[in-house]
Amino acid sequence: MRQGDDNSLAAEMKKEKIAEIEEKVKSEFENKYQVLKRLGCGGMGCVFHVQSTDESGGDYALKVLDKE
Repeated sequence: MRQGDDNSLAAEMKKEKIAEIEEKVKSEFENKYQVLKRLGCGGMGCVFHVQSTDESGGDYALKVLDKE
C-alpha cells in the first residue's frame, strides 16, 4: 500500500467520523437546538453553530468532544 493510499483511507475514515458526530448531535439536541452548520472539527471534536428552539432563538456555538 502506498503512502497516498494510507492518507486517502485516513481522510475517508475522518469524514465518516465527522458525519457520525454531526448526526448524533442533531439527534441528541433536536429538542433544544437546531444545528445550522458545522464550524469546524479537529483532533478533540467538532464545533457547531446552533440556534435555540425556545422563544429566545439565541445563536450559540456548541462544542462536542470526541470521547476517543
